[in-house]
Amino acid sequence: MSRVPPDAVKNFAMSAIELIPEAQTSIQMQDQKRKINSGGGKSRGIPSAINFTASEALHELHIVMMQILGDYDLDRAHIYRSPLDAAKEIRDGYLSIAELDRIEDQLHEGRHPLRILTREIDLPPDPIPLGECECGEPMVAIEGDEEVVCKRCELPWEVDERRANRRNRVVGSLTAEVTAASASRILEQLGSKIPEGTIYRWAHEGKLVQSESGKYVLADILEVANNQKRGRPISLAD
Repeated sequence: MSRVPPDAVKNFAMSAIELIPEAQTSIQMQDQKRKINSGGGKSRGIPSAINFTASEALHELHIVMMQILGDYDLDRAHIYRSPLDAAKEIRDGYLSIAELDRIEDQLHEGRHPLRILTREIDLPPDPIPLGECECGEPMVAIEGDEEVVCKRCELPWEVDERRANRRNRVVGSLTAEVTAASASRILEQLGSKIPEGTIYRWAHEGKLVQSESGKYVLADILEVANNQKRGRPISLAD
């Protein structure tokens, strides 16, 4: 009779297979930053750039997986496997591994470093849609980009300029009146965090025109927000 459901073993192995390459990349990238920042000079103590948390979690996970494989195949218990190879071997033998005496405790122990790795690894940044180039090609940047070049016509665009252009086009097309809650949600998607309560306050202060149905125009809200940033409060109601 199985000590744990076989799928529990398989899911553990699959999670490890998915996380280990990301964790190793994260650790290596941090280590490269440390080497670059050191400038080849003498070490000044523990480097702050390297992700020690991910490194220790990966090491802990590796030990647990090697213990599982040692119980699984006593004849090959002494053979070293890399973390990724160990995870793949557990995946391949999950049906038999589920029968092992210590597997329930080992899975419990192994899930702890898996949770840490999930939190610590550097996942690829989300793409930032910038709208379309003049030639119609979709423009996409990633966090940290200052300039992107159109793949079709090779026209360069400054990211900030392109994002502002896209936002102005979107806002210009959304001239219909919306509630304060909807306006706050739409503007957040466009990169402007303006709470619903702030919109109500601006209306109460006379900076925003509120329709008879209690709605607002997005362009008006952004105009007030921009003038607030410039220190030039206005009253649209005057």
